[in-house]
Amino acid sequence: MPKPRVMRLLQGYYWDNRSRNYVRAATGRFVARGRVVDLLEKSVAGRERRLYEGVRRLADGRRSPQMFLSHAKVMLKRQYLQEAALAAGGWDQLTPTDFGRVGGKLQTQYRRMTEMTAGIRDGEVSEAQALSRMQMYMGNARAEYFEVERDLLPPVPMGQTRMERRTLGASKGGPCIDCQKWADMGWQAEGILPIPTQQSVCNGHCRCTLHRVVVDAERATAAMGTKGRP
Repeated sequence: MPKPRVMRLLQGYYWDNRSRNYVRAATGRFVARGRVVDLLEKSVAGRERRLYEGVRRLADGRRSPQMFLSHAKVMLKRQYLQEAALAAGGWDQLTPTDFGRVGGKLQTQYRRMTEMTAGIRDGEVSEAQALSRMQMYMGNARAEYFEVERDLLPPVPMGQTRMERRTLGASKGGPCIDCQKWADMGWQAEGILPIPTQQSVCNGHCRCTLHRVVVDAERATAAMGTKGRP
């Protein structure tokens, strides 16, 4: 899968591979992970708005099914690859394996999107149903960031533990029972909590966030199951 040329990733920042952090070029200071996640959320929200408008235009006949589907596929592909690159540290950090993995996921989403488009055209899928499905497709793309980020985490120093905590997101209708369960578990050792969208009935509708800290073993034991900062 060729790398898209239309996007720039975090202009004004560079990736420090040793610390696995973004650095603001103007100051040389590390960028807080929360800032990176904020950029992820804004990107998803912006593309969602454009895709929703495309669904509405398709539903009322202002856009052809072919034009809608072509545009939607491009936007979904950009979102998946952007999240993977954001987590990896930039486009140059992505490998052919990364592009292949994303390509495999996209083929499944493209098939579903094609079926949805035909359903809208034939009156079998309502506008509300289509909007809900588009939110799910974008949510699955959003999860790519958290999945790649976890896969690339460096080992923690001896005597320390990496912990994770789920924070509920602003999904439509409120959190599902599974997301609520993961959030109620508080801080857990790395890998215990699933990536947002995984093992949850809300699936791609999930907008939860996974927070992460590295603490010494004593603090990790005391923080297990709590929700405050360790």
